[in-house]
Amino acid sequence: MRAKKATARPELNTSNMQAEAVSVLAFLQSVDLERVRSEKERAQSQRLLIKGARTSDKGDPQKAAKFYLQAYRMDPENKKALALLGNLLVRSGQRQEAIAVFERLIDLGKLEPSVIFDVANLAASLEMLPAAENLLASYVQLSPDDPRGYTTLSGIKRSLGKYDDAIAMLKFAIEQNPTAAILWESLGVAVGEDRNVDASKPFFDEAIRLKPDMGAAYANIGLQYNSEGRFEEGLPVLEKGAKLLPGSANTRFNLAHALIGTGDLRRGWEEYAWRLDKARPDTINYTHGLPRWQGEDISDKVILVCDEQGLGDLFLFATMFKDLIARAKHCIFEVDHRLITLFQRSFPEATFHRNVTYRVNARLHRSYRWMDDLEQKPDLATEAGTLPQFLRTDLSDFPDENPYLKPDPERVAIWRERFDALGPGLKVGLTWRGGLRSVARDRSYTTMDDYGPILSVPDVQFINCMYSDASEEIAFAKENYGVTIHDWDDIDRRDDLEAAAAYAAALDQMISIRSSPGAIASAVATPTAIMQRARGSMMLGTDNDPWYPSRKIFYAERREDWPDGPIERVAEHLRDLAKG
Repeated sequence: MRAKKATARPELNTSNMQAEAVSVLAFLQSVDLERVRSEKERAQSQRLLIKGARTSDKGDPQKAAKFYLQAYRMDPENKKALALLGNLLVRSGQRQEAIAVFERLIDLGKLEPSVIFDVANLAASLEMLPAAENLLASYVQLSPDDPRGYTTLSGIKRSLGKYDDAIAMLKFAIEQNPTAAILWESLGVAVGEDRNVDASKPFFDEAIRLKPDMGAAYANIGLQYNSEGRFEEGLPVLEKGAKLLPGSANTRFNLAHALIGTGDLRRGWEEYAWRLDKARPDTINYTHGLPRWQGEDISDKVILVCDEQGLGDLFLFATMFKDLIARAKHCIFEVDHRLITLFQRSFPEATFHRNVTYRVNARLHRSYRWMDDLEQKPDLATEAGTLPQFLRTDLSDFPDENPYLKPDPERVAIWRERFDALGPGLKVGLTWRGGLRSVARDRSYTTMDDYGPILSVPDVQFINCMYSDASEEIAFAKENYGVTIHDWDDIDRRDDLEAAAAYAAALDQMISIRSSPGAIASAVATPTAIMQRARGSMMLGTDNDPWYPSRKIFYAERREDWPDGPIERVAEHLRDLAKG
């Protein structure tokens, strides 16, 4: 059952806003920038701004946008009108129109500090981080007594990986304003991300001393405990944060991970429903209009299971597909188009259809017009990530063995023959990073510099399982370790997931960070060693992986042990396998 919000929040009427997209751009182009405005028109423009702000607060963004546009036409030098309009467009997901407004604001030249701050936030929301950084630096110079400038600029610098700059700037700001709790809280976030939660805790403690009801401080230190796999310590902190911020979807979602990570599955899966809250920018808008499954009997029902999140999560949640199929009259699963044939072969009694995803500005939507052609139309729907709430509420619900994907046996035989031709020894796949790169993601990846202990294990043939280009890293391994990581040009492991599954099934062992190649290997029953930066919430309070009993998890006990600790232990594990 979806968690109920304790506080009401007005919803943006994004469909109406999106319908206005063309007219917004046309309106901007129609404004006469050369016309001389009277004082009366300037005053009227200000009154329209007030009306727009009030209308926006009441939850009618379409009408508010019209007030802001009228204010701008009345006075094209009214920068505040553009700033308010731009922020409204960002909130409603109209990125293209927001960028047009942003550019027009910049063209107007010198901006008031409050407008600079609004425009900087607009740029940040549009992922224009260097522009946001420059604008916020200007704002801090113009408004040195406003803590918001420092805290917002710190967030941008963290996203750019400039932790030393962010920490130094916040320490300077605190010297000028030592009683500003928000500065101490922001410093705690920066230090925690850069170092660890223990280093950050004194700063969070000071923020809470200055402002005991500061929910964000509890929420953020709890998030840092989660990121280090210290769920038992983070749980009471996040519960306090959720009590102070009952309507914060992110806080409740992080609380879910703490609960799941401590093994409290019933409460954890209930809170996990907050991942679907529309306040979260990456939430998918499902348009099927079907009633949601609440765990009731479905033996006479057809149920649609909607795809969500990434491939790794889909493979995890697909471990429950067999259980759901046994409960329902019929199951229709929505999956990535690259997985249709693989999943249909693995679960022939179900129906699989590709997810039809489209983006309206910044928001992902799913279309279900394809259901019109189904002979058996669904009665109910649920999301793949909601299945554990009804199928995995206790560790005893997890099977002892759980491989479920059945790759094409002919393709498996072809790859096994190729691997055998490499010579004697274990055939071991390697995945050391993911394809998506960012400051945050890179912290959970490994590099070829780290792989000396693993690549030094004798009697092993190493095989590349990366789905992005790894030619430079393979060359590095050859030059620095004298080891060949074998690869083939005639396979596309990113887009041909049938081939990727057969490739993984032909291995003797997979070694991977937590990424989709490791998930595929586990799902096809290849023994898999997963290396990760900390204990994960999906380990469910155990020291291994209940979802895949044959998988072994090697995690860093402390942040400073990553990645050397897990790599050394995986090397020892591989050495034992090679001897055996």
